[in-house]
Amino acid sequence: MKPGLTPPPQGLWRMLVPGLAFLAPAVQAACVPSQLDLGLGAQASRWHEEGESGERLLSERGTLRAASLAVGLPCAGLQWVAQLDLESGTRDYQGRSTTGAPLSTESRVRSQRLQLQAWRPFEGSAWSVGARLGWEPDSRRALASVGAVQGYEESRDRWRLGLGARWQHELPAAWQGRWEAWLDSGPRARLSLDGEAFGARAVRLEEGRWSSLALAWTLSPAPQAGRWQPWLGWRWESLRSRAGEPVAVRMDSGRLLAVSQPAYRQSDWRLVAGLRLTLDY
Repeated sequence: MKPGLTPPPQGLWRMLVPGLAFLAPAVQAACVPSQLDLGLGAQASRWHEEGESGERLLSERGTLRAASLAVGLPCAGLQWVAQLDLESGTRDYQGRSTTGAPLSTESRVRSQRLQLQAWRPFEGSAWSVGARLGWEPDSRRALASVGAVQGYEESRDRWRLGLGARWQHELPAAWQGRWEAWLDSGPRARLSLDGEAFGARAVRLEEGRWSSLALAWTLSPAPQAGRWQPWLGWRWESLRSRAGEPVAVRMDSGRLLAVSQPAYRQSDWRLVAGLRLTLDY
């Protein structure tokens, strides 16, 4: 092969396949699921939207059902965790209609988050540092209609990139506590609105820049291979998003309307109890 030339695809496969076959046993031996977590609980959720001058436009609060599933996998010197979180329920809505009149209704909330974490423990230390990639597909918030005021539904899609730190400490009676802290940000979330309430077709917006801070604590007994054990978890997260850029929407009447997502803050407190199966320790 001449210098500077890219090998043809067939040549690449001839080199890659034997290499992968050689590495497969080692990877399989090192990358075996070691832990399975199942959790159910409740989540106190708040949502506030703000105007350009910082005034509160609306507020929501309520308790959601929460569930989680996580699989731990040590591999290549890292502790990997694949996790699914689900939330659903209603929040009480207090705001104003387009005419400025006080409005009370409720919002139905449904969200899901897929994430992949990678933790790097410090040898001989209780500390680890981590990174994660998360995806929240089609998270929905639907406002119920009240009298002549028509409700609407919004769907949100968000990617997350986060950096984290973890500290694990021993407790009496062979129990363990674990603290985690995460700082997340990422691309601007995409938002789709049911445009029927605005007299238009579906409205697609892009939210403003955002960031979130999360703290979590988990209590569990020392792992024992082959046994289901109880655990208790608590998590707090606060997400802030700036206002998005206005988008011109043509109404069915032909009039143009500027629509944008206001700045908002979402705060959640979650308490979960679950079972943990240690497969290999």
